[in-house]
Amino acid sequence: EPAEIRQVFYGQLQYILDFKLPRSQELNVQHACRTLLACVKPCITNGKDATIEVTSYKRMSTVIYIDLQTIECVVG
Repeated sequence: EPAEIRQVFYGQLQYILDFKLPRSQELNVQHACRTLLACVKPCITNGKDATIEVTSYKRMSTVIYIDLQTIECVVG
């Protein structure tokens, strides 16, 4: 199992994908399961963390997909 990487992340939720992931040896999925992915457009903050310093952004990056189970909290 991959190591957990914790980070503060800023982005705008575009939409949530809900689909059934089939059993797959290639993906190490033992049983078919429901999967939720958040489609997020990340804010470019140059690595700043608002829990430490004032953080702002002017630009956003291209969308990424994040397993919704890995998100601990959201604001806004």
